[in-house]
Amino acid sequence: MPDRTTQPQGGARRVLLALLSTAFGILLALLVGEAAFRILGLKAPETGRIFRISNGANLQFPGRAGHTIIDLYNSNPRGTFPVDLNDEGTRRDLIRRKFTRVDEAWKTNPYGIPFTYNSRGFRDRDFTPKPAGTKRVVFVGDSFTEAQGVVERATMVRLVESQLGHDGPVETWNLGVRGHDFPALEALFDAALELSPDVVIYGMVLNDGDHDDALHERWPRVNDWIMVRQEAPSWIERNSNLAGFVSHRVELMLVSRDTTAWYRALYSDANRDGWGRTRAALRRIDARCRRAGASFGVALWPLLVGLDAGASYPFEDAHVQIRKGVERAGVPFLDLLPVLRGRESASLWVHPSDLHPNERAQALVAPVLADFVHLRLLDAANGPLVAK
Repeated sequence: MPDRTTQPQGGARRVLLALLSTAFGILLALLVGEAAFRILGLKAPETGRIFRISNGANLQFPGRAGHTIIDLYNSNPRGTFPVDLNDEGTRRDLIRRKFTRVDEAWKTNPYGIPFTYNSRGFRDRDFTPKPAGTKRVVFVGDSFTEAQGVVERATMVRLVESQLGHDGPVETWNLGVRGHDFPALEALFDAALELSPDVVIYGMVLNDGDHDDALHERWPRVNDWIMVRQEAPSWIERNSNLAGFVSHRVELMLVSRDTTAWYRALYSDANRDGWGRTRAALRRIDARCRRAGASFGVALWPLLVGLDAGASYPFEDAHVQIRKGVERAGVPFLDLLPVLRGRESASLWVHPSDLHPNERAQALVAPVLADFVHLRLLDAANGPLVAK
């Protein structure tokens, strides 16, 4: 008769051996996978983040007024960033000019773009009375208007100015402020009207619309697809090509899903009140411009994703809704999406970590924007404009 007391022990031993065998197999597969990823050079992209230095205490508007801020990147992919901290003379000069954290920035982010701000905190000269016989065009918006990552001479504001010579003497002004959305954006039009403009152009971006906090609660994994906002990688993600690559792909998939849904919701019934407040603000701005004798227009930038030939731009519906809302308010509208569609999205980025429109994108939209401004100048010349 068999000894039954040995059966449970034998069964437990077999289960344990099976678990150990499975664990060993998984570990071996992970080691083989890691080796393969290293041999093939597959790993999560290291895009880096912007490092900002300044000769002033405040990096934000309006505290940045009268100072220069330099946005620094970890690489210079097109050779367009004029500041190079690898040059010892450059570092010494910046330190002499009271820039802080220069040596700290040099370790990881040596290449940069300077932004010099006037006494009001805008990337332009100080305000002056409008010269007789001169037309003034004022651009208002966020970082797309300020032209983050682009030297000033290559910004759309300066390019449009050079292309409007047939209209006689024309000045263009850049009143873009990075990070400003509605309702804060509306206050910038007060400054715009101080310049006695003939035309005011609002450079709109999809994330500008007013919205309720409930949208963020519903879609918590949102990245605005303008700046890289990924969390710092964990120890295992930093030290394992396989873990880093897989984690990056999964995170990208989840963030893409939520971000697409969030942007679409901004201009749908899910954000009915917020979009209503935004449209109301545009009507107020238009009325104020008309009372001041200025023509107002809205130029909408696309996000620089999904523009490639054959790709599906994910925010077509949002562009349609914005056009309807702006035109129903009686405001002239220009969609810049057709100008950039069919281009390789990445070729229009300032940097892999900064998806703002680079100098190429600025140059592509400038002629179309200049034509739009020219029509607004004709509107102003045919005045007087009456508030609707």
